Amino acid sequence: MNPVEQALRNDLIQDAWFKGDLYYKLQDHQLEIYDFLRTRESLSCFLLISRRYGKTHISFITDTEDCIKTPNVKISYFYPTLKQGKQILLPIAETVFEDAPAGIAGVWSEQEGGF
Repeated sequence: MNPVEQALRNDLIQDAWFKGDLYYKLQDHQLEIYDFLRTRESLSCFLLISRRYGKTHISFITDTEDCIKTPNVKISYFYPTLKQGKQILLPIAETVFEDAPAGIAGVWSEQEGGF
């Protein structure tokens, strides 16, 4: 990728973060689930999807978008233990936040047990 293409790519990524449109971070097979989550009318739903599909990754991206678009929104994840939740969420967060502009990416707080 030449420097001009790289600069354009970086600008598009920054713009996506500021708008809270992070679907570019999903794989093609995850876009159908993302679209379903974004267009459903009910507040709750069940996703019957196999293991290793990226359900938590998709949810983390939609939740991150919601946090960007709606200040002070609270998102909760429930796991049997905090340790298990951290083992699942922290690697996903690292991947999602890797190209986030400074000040937008969530920062993990040990004291609060969340971002």
